[in-house]
Amino acid sequence: MGTDGNSRAAVARPTIRMNLETYERAKFWAGRDAEAAGTPPNFNDFVTAAVENEIARRSGVEIDADHILAGRINQMADAMKSMESQLDAMGAMVRTTFTTLIELARGDSILTDELDDKDSEFGVGS
Repeated sequence: MGTDGNSRAAVARPTIRMNLETYERAKFWAGRDAEAAGTPPNFNDFVTAAVENEIARRSGVEIDADHILAGRINQMADAMKSMESQLDAMGAMVRTTFTTLIELARGDSILTDELDDKDSEFGVGS
């Protein structure tokens, strides 16, 4: 790595290798960023910003809060939906259990009661 002269701020000039697909994608995004800023495309500035962003992300200095927050909100919404369906199932189970217990306490049972004409499978009562 070399550095520029003393008249300018010290700048390292590393040589990097990347696969062709990554290089093309980086050139594309460098062009998009430059187009949005109204400046000519500068691949070096894009790579420098990408490296700085990755270092900040890994060191915990800069956190992509929007992405993390959206993921957490989606996770909580899914958990609430799951809890809602579980609560509905438990409510139905409790209602069925109490109904069965009340019928047993009264002496009612679908197994021992005689069939009415309307309840008979063949329409013939006892």
